Amino acid sequence: IEKPKFVSKIYRILLNYYADHIVFNSFATKQSWAKTSESLDIKSSVIYNGILKPNTIEAKLDVLQINQNHAIRSNHLVIGLVGRISRWKGQILLLNAFEILQKKYPKLILLYLGSPPPNQEFFLENLEKEVESKNLKNSVRIIPYTENIWDYWKRIDIAVVPSTEPEPFGLVAVEAMLSAKPVVVAGHGGLTEIIEHEKTGILFKPNDVISLTEQLETLIQDPEKRKRLGENGKLFAESRFTNQTYVESFFNLYEKLLTNE
Repeated sequence: IEKPKFVSKIYRILLNYYADHIVFNSFATKQSWAKTSESLDIKSSVIYNGILKPNTIEAKLDVLQINQNHAIRSNHLVIGLVGRISRWKGQILLLNAFEILQKKYPKLILLYLGSPPPNQEFFLENLEKEVESKNLKNSVRIIPYTENIWDYWKRIDIAVVPSTEPEPFGLVAVEAMLSAKPVVVAGHGGLTEIIEHEKTGILFKPNDVISLTEQLETLIQDPEKRKRLGENGKLFAESRFTNQTYVESFFNLYEKLLTNE
């Protein structure tokens, strides 16, 4: 909660007064709340979110049929952004980078998967207008929110989390990693705790379309790098961000707190 400042201040006071212990989902989130309060810092822990991974993620689909008019075929290279269409998730930033890349790589497809928050449909309308104004309707697909997310991860080649403001954690990045997809993320907030640059994914300079374009192009040009980062990311996510690890971390915390009473 960054804005309004009054609400942020009141919430911090409530946390400090009523909470016996606080669990944050990243060190970035903890820092944002506890940086000005030693008492909050002392009674805080960090436990990363966990994801219930599907039993199997099948090989890449040859054809993903979007609707009657649009399909993603085997010769397409798909850049995907999964998440709510909102002010700070970076849809327009990625579109601007994609416009540059698509001129050089005409087989590129940009896939947005998600819907705007209730009563904020104008974010979707603005995105659609931008796509049309850039003459990219044949290369961009926008799919509403769906619960069957893993089928789409099968067909995405490069995952992007271009959030223009710091993410508290970055659950979408972890989903992509569990699907063995190379991930390009904005280098701020909780995402920097998930991605180690050039090892488990790629960081780009936040809000910088040139930095995002350049980092995406390194993956577009190098299939082996995509495979290597995808495999490294999958191993890392499986070791750190599963539901089992999440539950065990809370169990251990409860035991510790009870022991110290």
